Amino acid sequence: SNSVQKIFVDNTHRIWLGTENGDSCITGNGISNYIYSNGLNFSRIWEITQCPDQSLWFGSFGNGLYEFRNNRFIHYQLPRSRVNNSIRKLKPFGKYLYIGTESGLNVFDYKSHQFVSYKNLSTPDSLQILDFFEYRNRLYFQSFMYGTFEVNPENRTYKKIRFNLFENKWNYS
Repeated sequence: SNSVQKIFVDNTHRIWLGTENGDSCITGNGISNYIYSNGLNFSRIWEITQCPDQSLWFGSFGNGLYEFRNNRFIHYQLPRSRVNNSIRKLKPFGKYLYIGTESGLNVFDYKSHQFVSYKNLSTPDSLQILDFFEYRNRLYFQSFMYGTFEVNPENRTYKKIRFNLFENKWNYS
């Protein structure tokens, strides 16, 4: 597809392209396109990342999370998918893969392949997550209209924090 949503270079220098019609990988040997026959049962790939254990992860905008292993995609349905399964951002941090969606935060232990519950200490519960960032070894995410949230992996919680400079303003990532 000509509609590229994400460009990602992995640790072996392969270039991955997340598109509206699947995923492509560029190497010194050419281009490989990944679609339904490779286990990618939804084509809108908006996010790509690699975890410290070298696993590759792909976020679809509409059908959850995929891991690329042994030249195939393995699908993981998000637990909060009743509301929305559209992934905007993926962020490896510590032993977890943080998943920002149109309707909130999902957390995945990429070694055990299990979703982990986190509690929102603020309101609202449903947040459109635009991006993640790290500051002083802490993880934060930016939401649409509701500001910035700090993630606490030890307590498995997240809460809204105040930045006086940005209060009452819409924040975009």
